[in-house]
Amino acid sequence: MTSASDRNRYTYGPLPKARTVHLLRTMLTFVAEQRMSPFEWEAPQPELHWWHQWKHETTSTPELWVRTTLKTLSYLLQQSGTSMSDGQIGDVLRHYLPDFLGILTSHTLDQQGIGDRYFTLTLWSQQIETNCRALETLWDEKRSPKSKEQDAQPTSLEQQLLHESTSDDGIIHVSNAVAADLLADPQIQAHFQHGIVQGTVADVEELSALEPLLRQWMQQLDPHLSIPEPPKTLLSMFRDRLLQQQILVVLKAVHHDAIREALSVPGMRSRILLVEPEQTQSGIRIQGDRNQVVGSGNHNKVVYLEQSNNSGTISISF
Repeated sequence: MTSASDRNRYTYGPLPKARTVHLLRTMLTFVAEQRMSPFEWEAPQPELHWWHQWKHETTSTPELWVRTTLKTLSYLLQQSGTSMSDGQIGDVLRHYLPDFLGILTSHTLDQQGIGDRYFTLTLWSQQIETNCRALETLWDEKRSPKSKEQDAQPTSLEQQLLHESTSDDGIIHVSNAVAADLLADPQIQAHFQHGIVQGTVADVEELSALEPLLRQWMQQLDPHLSIPEPPKTLLSMFRDRLLQQQILVVLKAVHHDAIREALSVPGMRSRILLVEPEQTQSGIRIQGDRNQVVGSGNHNKVVYLEQSNNSGTISISF
């Protein structure tokens, strides 16, 4: 449980919500995998410390009693494809689940320590997704109107990148200079913990233009992964990663909607930066007198103006 002064440091936007949901999903998934030996304190893996027991399973509020450690929870999160610091896990167990949502009762005396965590989760079902959806609904119901308003309108490009929302397609258009600044930002680097990948797509409309980049990116994200041969399977695998993981894709020279649509996954945790081509400066120089002005510039651009009897014409040739 948290004190009144500590509560002021907590936020209730999409990032803590996603962490809370993901920790619950990870625990419930592990419980489902351990049904054959539900009362074992030592799990089959020697580095894991876990015990759990269901109570009141047949009621509308089944209870899951758990005894574990922060180290075990951190390991399980990593195995699920994401990671959280001990502090973030502690925030979920000390504040978000018990105080904000009211579904966790702690039986641990030392809440700040790194030892055992012993608690009861009062849930809606034994089904994983049923509980996760119910938690998301309860979270949204408990958020203040001010918090929802602040979350709905990110005020900067950095906030748009860090803002995990299902209301947009996750694609942001930026200039080359802005993209370089974002890639050098430590906060951006830390947020996209699963990887930052870059590439330039060939100027063709077919999705086959993405295939070599997808193979390169998948190898970068997971060097031990066996890359599938069929392009459609490869694209589907990469889209799954965009949905579930925090990846930043920086893509240049995208001229066709098919490429954009292929990388747009509704509700994805990843973000796509499409780098806009730079505008070419004409560099026109103007010379002349009252009757004729001729300008010449780079890229074969010529401006020609003739004036006679207070009238004139301007012609531009390329």
